[in-house]
Amino acid sequence: MRLYRLYNLSEHAPACGLLFFRRDQAEQYRELVKWPYANTQRWPLPDGREIPLAAVDLRVELLERDVAQAPELGVVVFRNEGVPGGAPLLPGDCFDPDEWQAAGAADLDGPATGLRWRQALAELKEPLA
Repeated sequence: MRLYRLYNLSEHAPACGLLFFRRDQAEQYRELVKWPYANTQRWPLPDGREIPLAAVDLRVELLERDVAQAPELGVVVFRNEGVPGGAPLLPGDCFDPDEWQAAGAADLDGPATGLRWRQALAELKEPLA
């Protein structure tokens, strides 16, 4: 699936950990990332230095990830080292893959959620191990 994230060309690193399902949502998030520094017009670097906010180059980067949206479960389903699980679906049509948690037996086999988990896992390209 195509996903988008902000990449900070000024620091040669991702600007944040969030992955967006729509490019326009990632574009909108760019301004939110800069907002805390609007008053000082300075962007802090990891080494303690600062650069002018105008010099910060945040770009939207296209990524391909094997994920499935399951909004009725409130998660984005994907596997981590072959283990099925998911991360919370966040406002703004995005998620943080670092928030991944393995799906429990109650999720996968439960009468209320089991079918939707199986459907979401079937949408993934990587077969269930």
